[in-house]
Amino acid sequence: MNTVSEYIKRAAKRTGFKREFFIEKNMPTEPSNVYALPFFGNIRSTFILSSLLLKNFKEANPEKYLILCCWPGMQQLFPYVDEYWTIDDESLIKCLATNANNLYNDSSTCTEITKSLSEVLNIITTKDLSQYYDKGFTKKYWDDFGDIKRFLPDVPSVNIIKDFNVQLENREGIKIIIYPATRMSSWQKGTTEQLPVQKEFWTALINQLIKNGYIPVIYQNWFTYDMSKEFEDRCLYLVPKNISELMSALREIGILIDIHTGISRLAIAARCPYLAATERQIYIGEKDYEIDDLCAENLPKQYIFSFSTQLMVGTPEEWEISILGNIITRLKEFETQIKKENLPSTSGSYDSVSYINVRKRKLKRLGSYFIRSSKNK
Repeated sequence: MNTVSEYIKRAAKRTGFKREFFIEKNMPTEPSNVYALPFFGNIRSTFILSSLLLKNFKEANPEKYLILCCWPGMQQLFPYVDEYWTIDDESLIKCLATNANNLYNDSSTCTEITKSLSEVLNIITTKDLSQYYDKGFTKKYWDDFGDIKRFLPDVPSVNIIKDFNVQLENREGIKIIIYPATRMSSWQKGTTEQLPVQKEFWTALINQLIKNGYIPVIYQNWFTYDMSKEFEDRCLYLVPKNISELMSALREIGILIDIHTGISRLAIAARCPYLAATERQIYIGEKDYEIDDLCAENLPKQYIFSFSTQLMVGTPEEWEISILGNIITRLKEFETQIKKENLPSTSGSYDSVSYINVRKRKLKRLGSYFIRSSKNK
């Protein structure tokens, strides 16, 4: 066992990873049983991996000692893996974040990381996982795993981030979580692509929220713009050390706005209500309704269907007409419907869920609001 332990330590050092989590007593006796999964997909697919894929895969392959190589601070989404490795190099993380594309990562950095890991360990790739989930559950998922089992992590009290908790208590008013991502999801030629969005759009949205009496809480990480220079002390800033702190803050604040970014999937992990703008074709084509019905069936949520390309060009005045005014209207309606005492439990769970509850793929049942597309979509 000590020989395998030393081998894994050397493998992590050689490939540039830090062992963020591991349990020594779980070490296998044979190196051939050690497998690494390099995963640097986007926020949406990270939640899918955590909640619907990887734990099922792990249980179906108990002989495999599984090392997940993933984003820093996300370990609490994957407490069931044998080890969790992260990258320390900030420049590599930013490169990976820019190229995260659903389950995959299109960067040469990710290719090099995977190649380096394959030289010292057995590798499981995202292509292996896509056999089970590819724009929804595949036949192989049902054949290999049977019923769908859903994992949701434990959400600790906001007291674990004391300084931020004090900021919340000292600012009166309705707080709204914003995620100013540098890229947005867009349906292009039958698939979802991540396209760049102007920082000015987020500035316009935040100004609109402040104008209407809200206190924006801006969640910033490698996928987002830094908005602190533009707004300084007019907003609160959420820069958590790990996903547990993020989930605690999401649950405590209680409303998140997701504008074509997929951050609402982490709101589900935190059992936090959300108002999401997405493209209708993405919601149908990527089967996001499956995720809602299987993982957020009792969680308050609202959708606005619009085109993200409207936000990648234009002016604040045009955005006001196309979406910002609608966001404020819907937000004011939505906040009155949320009863914190009725929200789902924050206790971690791993339960079988019935697919019978998933809605049929019919347009008339998908959402309740539509925004007319721009002519150049």
